[in-house]
Amino acid sequence: MSFTKREIVLATTQHILEIVIVVFAIAVIIFLARLCVQRSLARQYAPRAEEMLQAVKNHQIQDASFSDSAGAARAVIEEERPKLGWLKRTLLWKSENALVRKVSKNMKSGGV
Repeated sequence: MSFTKREIVLATTQHILEIVIVVFAIAVIIFLARLCVQRSLARQYAPRAEEMLQAVKNHQIQDASFSDSAGAARAVIEEERPKLGWLKRTLLWKSENALVRKVSKNMKSGGV
């Protein structure tokens, strides 16, 4: 059984297209998972960051390394990072700044 050059090219193109679609789908799933994790953690951390920022402003905490909402958010995230599971830590890898922005935004708006 012999295949023509056209059949081989069509089959190869179809396989490449299937691989591209699967890779794209995986990338979309990872992106959406990161978004969901960031949003849930931002909701969870915003009240604690707000409390820490208020305590600094009321001089209840001395020698704090932050004075704004982003600093408070970063402090809470650093404190909570060891408690996160491996999946959340993996999904938040390289996206800590986005999480800080979300927590700061939630603090300013009073929650999501």
